[in-house]
Amino acid sequence: MGSLKATIPTDSRSNLEQFLFDRLLDQSQPIHERFRALFSLRNLKGPGPRNALIHATRDSSNLLAHEAAFALGQMQDAEAIPALEAVLNDLSLHPIVRHEAAEALGAIGLESIVPLLKNSLTADPAQEVRETCELALKRIEEMNATTSTVDGSSVAEKSPFLSVDPAAPSSLSSSVDELRGFLLDEKRGMYERYSALFALRNHGGDGAVSAIVDSLAANSALLKHEVAYVLGQLQNKAASAALCRILRNANEHPMVRHEAAEALGSIADEKSVALLEEFSKDSEPLVAQSCEVALSMLEFERSGKSFEKNPVGLRLLSEVAQGEVYELKKAMFLLKVRFHHKRRRGRNVSMSFENIMICSSKKFSHENHFGYHEKGLDEISFWGLLEIHQLGCFACVNGVSNHRL
Repeated sequence: MGSLKATIPTDSRSNLEQFLFDRLLDQSQPIHERFRALFSLRNLKGPGPRNALIHATRDSSNLLAHEAAFALGQMQDAEAIPALEAVLNDLSLHPIVRHEAAEALGAIGLESIVPLLKNSLTADPAQEVRETCELALKRIEEMNATTSTVDGSSVAEKSPFLSVDPAAPSSLSSSVDELRGFLLDEKRGMYERYSALFALRNHGGDGAVSAIVDSLAANSALLKHEVAYVLGQLQNKAASAALCRILRNANEHPMVRHEAAEALGSIADEKSVALLEEFSKDSEPLVAQSCEVALSMLEFERSGKSFEKNPVGLRLLSEVAQGEVYELKKAMFLLKVRFHHKRRRGRNVSMSFENIMICSSKKFSHENHFGYHEKGLDEISFWGLLEIHQLGCFACVNGVSNHRL
């Protein structure tokens, strides 16, 4: 199945990228709509999406700007290094944006990045940025010391949550009690505590979740924000009360409250949703916008749709594709695909496939309807198609179009 190929016309792709670029940078759009464009561009990859995300790192929304920097790190695109360096060195930008630029540089992980990080480790006035530089430097050191796997990827890159984490899970101990001790020990280095955190996350179970929740009392805002994010990945309702307290605490660091809001959106119990609605009007924009995005994502998930999905993108594709012929070596129609977003770093989307139909090689033009709408499915998500295109498939998500491509 991995050998299946699908050709998407270059003009169609570039026009769709331009649509997403414009939507991403349009400040008149609601923040959740701009996030939909951001996630879709990140999933597309390539120079067009990279440049769009680079532009977004300078956005007036600090939440959007920091998410764009994060996405560049998850893409691990070395061509983004100069832009990320410029963001890291620009002290006029919000610390959360500079922090994310430093983390992204660590995710890319090239040795040439080390001097940049060492400079900010000593020169940046914000503790959370300096601590992120410490983490990124240690991550690069660990990557260089780790034996590569057969396919050339580092062992440190493997994550059950499909993410490029800022630290490799600790291999010093498999004991939850010992890992708890490492995580809660204020005298230990930030990388060692992060490693314990990710090991506990991967371990799972009530004891591990309890240890992670207890670390929300740490002194470091950076560590607490990562703890909140991990609790969102785990989606364990046992963490809900502690995350609610964080979100309610106006004296807490905004980056911690923002992560708590997104984690509550992942847990999505009744109390969490009510609190997100309340704090969507918070005076701190990072918090209010995080609540808005979390609620929007939850609404899409509950309706069985992908947050990246947007019918406008399909209509644009249909317009530019008139008269063109799509040759599909093999067309894979994935019906009733559901996307599950497990927080930012889980937004390298995981998918559940149902009712798969494989079709023989055919040619489809704007004169030839896809021919499956008698199934009662009346919509194609091209955003979803491009997401799955990375798997080598031509996919129709949540059905087949009534448009004639």
